[in-house]
Amino acid sequence: MSNSKIAFLLKLPMTTQPIEPVELDLPERLIETLVQYAEREALSLEGAIQIALQDFLVRQGYALEPRKRLRITPARRGSGFTDTSVNHDGVPPSLPNSVVL
Repeated sequence: MSNSKIAFLLKLPMTTQPIEPVELDLPERLIETLVQYAEREALSLEGAIQIALQDFLVRQGYALEPRKRLRITPARRGSGFTDTSVNHDGVPPSLPNSVVL
């Protein structure tokens, strides 16, 4: 199987070192797979390589899972009490099939 070269600049964050050019010899099949993945996910080849590398490093235990953004969706208007933060002890719990006495 033949190899192809991918060249890119390695950007080192928070350093004063010059940007280093990097050249990788990758099997044709791996490059084709990366290109297909990038096209299917509407990514640049650079983005596909970053995701693949991050995933590999996470699975190998060398990197932490990237944090997912917390998304809190507000409740619909009128769905609860307006003073819960102040009178929290007086608000009945919302348990299924519960009876408030």
